[in-house]
Amino acid sequence: MNIRGSIKNFLFLIFSQLVGLLFYIVISLVFPKMMTVENFGYWQLFLFYSSFVGFFHLGLNDGIYLRYGGKNYVKINKSLLKGQFVILAIAQFLIATAFFLLFKITADEEPQRLFVIFYTMIFLVISNITSYITLSLQSMNRLQDFSRVTLFTNALLVLSFIILAVYGQRTYEPYILVYLAVHGMALVFCIYLIKEVINEPFFIRRIPAYFHEIKKNVLVGSQLMFSTIASMLMLGIGRFFIEKKWGIIEFGKISFVLTITTFFIFFIRQIGIVIFPLLRNKKSEAQKSIYCHTLGFLNCLLFGVLLFFPLLEWCINFWIPKYSSHISSVIIILPVLVFEGKMQVLLSTYMKVLRKEKKLLAFNLVGLLCSLVFAAVGLLLDSLILLVLGMTVSIALRGYLVENFLSRHFNVYLLKQELSGLLLPAVFILAFLKLGNLYALGLYMMLYLMFLLLQRNDLQIFWHLLTVKERKL
Repeated sequence: MNIRGSIKNFLFLIFSQLVGLLFYIVISLVFPKMMTVENFGYWQLFLFYSSFVGFFHLGLNDGIYLRYGGKNYVKINKSLLKGQFVILAIAQFLIATAFFLLFKITADEEPQRLFVIFYTMIFLVISNITSYITLSLQSMNRLQDFSRVTLFTNALLVLSFIILAVYGQRTYEPYILVYLAVHGMALVFCIYLIKEVINEPFFIRRIPAYFHEIKKNVLVGSQLMFSTIASMLMLGIGRFFIEKKWGIIEFGKISFVLTITTFFIFFIRQIGIVIFPLLRNKKSEAQKSIYCHTLGFLNCLLFGVLLFFPLLEWCINFWIPKYSSHISSVIIILPVLVFEGKMQVLLSTYMKVLRKEKKLLAFNLVGLLCSLVFAAVGLLLDSLILLVLGMTVSIALRGYLVENFLSRHFNVYLLKQELSGLLLPAVFILAFLKLGNLYALGLYMMLYLMFLLLQRNDLQIFWHLLTVKERKL
């Protein structure tokens, strides 16, 4: 694949994600405004639980993404894809049913929480089947089809949520129901896109062959799945303890802060979707070149985003003042978008391309352990700020370990990248917590401009790679 084709896929993907950005703007800025903090908390609890449903496909979807990555869709064994699809669908339905019944029998929860869990189980079935298809599309470079699914889903969600808001819906329940309905329709659309696979016959006598392929995919994908879960728990473990100790209202406020970073990361991580199939077909030197210059560009971009914090603070105070008491949490959590942004776009993508899933899992577990330590100390000292700080520190530690590993793998010296990646976010947090906004902004901007001067060569090369019409790396 050449750069021109990659940019075409990327631009189409960006267009579809602009609508997704609208969705995140709605749930980040409109929902907190129109809902009570408690209702917004339950909406965030549903999204929080839903973020972990990927655990229940046991790594099958991730294995397909890794093993089939870079292959041509026409040449894929569609009979095996169909067999795995059917078995996955049955398994997800049985798992969701058993899990909900077990929870209902053994747990004594209030009706609101039971409502959230019930619909999370429905989402589990829909999401994991959809994920099977979309990851297959991504791995085989059918990025425009993947973008169509994303565009369809996000556009319908935004439209539906706007209609509900206009008609005065201020509680979380209707939005969860619409969220499920839209994802159900997206699943139908996905099935249409792989109708050649769905039309393949399912042979009972071939079930052993289907399970053999599932076993291979699960063995490969489970490491990536556990790594992903560990990565999510770095932020999730803190949110879990906040909800249990400080209640749904405090959980909703902290979730609002995290949502601000999430919707930006959601947008930029699509770059990683484009470069994964591209990198699979590149030699080591080309991979090394792309890594070095893209890392420099991402650092410049993400560090620059932090300059907009004073504007963000003003928007919160003006638009949703009921969340203004958590500005200090915003300052501490906002650098997460720097570390997680690089991880989603570049670092994690390279670890997958290089098939270093075990290393990635180990680094994520180190980050998770760090988050657990901060959470335990925060609970003992009854310190919400310490618990929130642990989220950022754990994400930063994991990012540093992965970045250092990749630099050593490619035998490149990127000390200034690694040090600045820790120094600038630390200065940002300390300056905005201890100094006034004007002095803090001036100090951070001065350091940022110095960093841009150091990175000017990487920026020039990265821009050249994007603007060249057609070039083999």
